[in-house]
Amino acid sequence: MRNVRFHLVRGATSFVRRVERKTLLLLGGVLIYALATAAITYLGIPLLDAYYKSHPIDNVARVLVLLAGLWILAPLLAMSGYFYFYGIAIVRTGRHPPPGWTILLPKRVMVGRRATVFGVSACAFGVTTFIAFAVMVGYWSYMLFAR
Repeated sequence: MRNVRFHLVRGATSFVRRVERKTLLLLGGVLIYALATAAITYLGIPLLDAYYKSHPIDNVARVLVLLAGLWILAPLLAMSGYFYFYGIAIVRTGRHPPPGWTILLPKRVMVGRRATVFGVSACAFGVTTFIAFAVMVGYWSYMLFAR
């Protein structure tokens, strides 16, 4: 009888997961980014549009638009680096997830050719995301400053 009571009492609290400090900091950063992006998109850009209609466009306004676009696209740069290095680690070890890397959901381990293909795909996705970031920044720069 003692074992049953012990499991009933201990079992209820064993499923509670403790949230780490770095997770809370990441969540706070993502929340601040989302609020700033919403403020730029819904408040800043219409104000700049009204400014353009009343004044001739000047370089300060162009730089502000470029900086707002860079702020919105900034997570693409970090995401591309993460996927690139994650894919390299998978290819080097031949295992997904690679040792020392954590993933959000528990997943069964992939090894061999399947893991290598997944790693090359993750690396290619990282490179493609970086190229898309560079193309978007280049296009916006051309549209704002060269036209």
